Amino acid sequence: MIIAWWIVLAALGALLGVAFLVMFYWSILESMYPEAVRSKEVHTVTTRDLWKLRMCRFRKGRTEGEPVLLVHGALANHHNFTAPEGHSLVDFLAAKGYDCWAIDLRGCKSSEPPFERAKTDVSFDDYLLYDLPAAIRYIRKTTGYDKVHWVGHSMGGMLLYAYSLQHGNEHIASGTTLGSPVGFDGVRVRLHDELLFMVKSWPAFCGKCIRGLIPIAMLCRFTLGFFPTNMRNLHPSVNSGHFYSAIDEPLHKVLSELAFSVRKRVWRVNKDALDVKAGLATLEVPLLAVYGPRDPFVPVDEAKKFFDALPTADKKMLVASKEAGCEEDYSHIDLAFGRDSTRMIYGPIAKWFEAHPIVARVNLDTIATEDDDAVLPALGQDRRAEILSGDSFARITEQAPARAEAPAPAAAPAKKKTAAKTPAKKKTAAKKKPAAKTKPTAKKAPARPNTLAKKKAAAKRKTAAAATETGSSPKKKATAKKATSKKTTAAKKKPAAKKPAAKKPTATKKAATKKTTAKPKATTKKKAAPKKTTAAKKKTTAKKKAEAIDKSKPSDATRSALANASAALDKLK
Repeated sequence: MIIAWWIVLAALGALLGVAFLVMFYWSILESMYPEAVRSKEVHTVTTRDLWKLRMCRFRKGRTEGEPVLLVHGALANHHNFTAPEGHSLVDFLAAKGYDCWAIDLRGCKSSEPPFERAKTDVSFDDYLLYDLPAAIRYIRKTTGYDKVHWVGHSMGGMLLYAYSLQHGNEHIASGTTLGSPVGFDGVRVRLHDELLFMVKSWPAFCGKCIRGLIPIAMLCRFTLGFFPTNMRNLHPSVNSGHFYSAIDEPLHKVLSELAFSVRKRVWRVNKDALDVKAGLATLEVPLLAVYGPRDPFVPVDEAKKFFDALPTADKKMLVASKEAGCEEDYSHIDLAFGRDSTRMIYGPIAKWFEAHPIVARVNLDTIATEDDDAVLPALGQDRRAEILSGDSFARITEQAPARAEAPAPAAAPAKKKTAAKTPAKKKTAAKKKPAAKTKPTAKKAPARPNTLAKKKAAAKRKTAAAATETGSSPKKKATAKKATSKKTTAAKKKPAAKKPAAKKPTATKKAATKKTTAKPKATTKKKAAPKKTTAAKKKTTAKKKAEAIDKSKPSDATRSALANASAALDKLK
């Protein structure tokens, strides 16, 4: 038994040691790779359901080039297009004169959810129905261009397909996708239920684990299942810090929806109202689709089937392989960070933009009334259900009828009446107090012991001393004593006059207020003053008489001195 306990303790100690080392490792990574936002223009976009999203703007000086919206993939953020510095996609396009806008979708570390919404409470429909319409509208209003060029990596390209089918191509000049799945047929990646459970239970922990594995993978040059990259094809300037900043927290709902689509070979959005997989055959957006032959998410054969099925003639497909002139066969992640991406990826994208210029300008006077994203109307119950969580909405619907039935105007006059009646209550209370004052009979009972009288006298002396310390002059004290003595004598002479005063309710308000204000003060002094004067005077007179008697009697010393003096006189005689 003792050996078993030692084994258990050793195992617990080892686990604690490992946990400490992991926490220490994470803290070192956080300090080594802090997030550095390269953009000098950071904008905040508020969606219709009150999420706040960050958009970083990249342009050359103050040029007003054609706007480009860059949408990142799952588990990523806008750093997907900003690394490495000087060799990224935004640097290349900005140098060409384009106005690049890289967005952080909801769920990223930079996003801010509304009240009672968690940052991980995000679905694919939220991107499609709220984030992207708000971003496109904000770009149009800021730049003055009526359309934007769309560049999406992985899930960002999938959102382009769904957006085109859901909202149309009115505000999209051209679309470019980098390694975006088109139907999940032949996909070689699976998301297991155990991983999804961990992501749902501990999203922050899973995010730290993923980011913590990146430096190890970069050092050992091996590829992770959720991080498909051709390590030999990365740009020499790319380091672990770039990937550490580009990877964001995993979102359970988004990953669960993608896992369901991979397993069932379906792709539906907008609460299953739109079948994107079936609608791809009707996609009409001008499209440049870029794929990598080593990408496990998009087999090249399936990509060719999708491309051939597109009804529009304004399309182009590019496979970044050695056969096409690349130094290495591209995979999935390195499509945005490749060794020769400037020549093989970024160059064709810029040419695609040039082939689809944006000419139309937006009317800034009418853009505010195009849809309800600009001016929010009065919130109804349907809109509240979108903004609030379920518990809050249920609580509001339960309290709403109770608030409607509350008679607010009838409460004000009732308060006034009660306020008017309060002086009467005070008067009655003041009238009843003199009746309590007419209890001097209880004071006449001399059955109390002397000790109680002494204690009361001592207490009264303390109160008198405290009164003198407060700064009252002796003249005021003398006048107060005279007044109290007069009041006590008047009260003793006329004890019967107090009783009818308390019983008369028909007296005027002025007389009642005078009695209530003056008499309580007099009674407090009446009770204290007589005892103070009589007891103190008796004691002082008794002490003075005793001292006088003692002084009149000669002491033994004086008697002996007188005797000695008389004897001396007799001798002299």
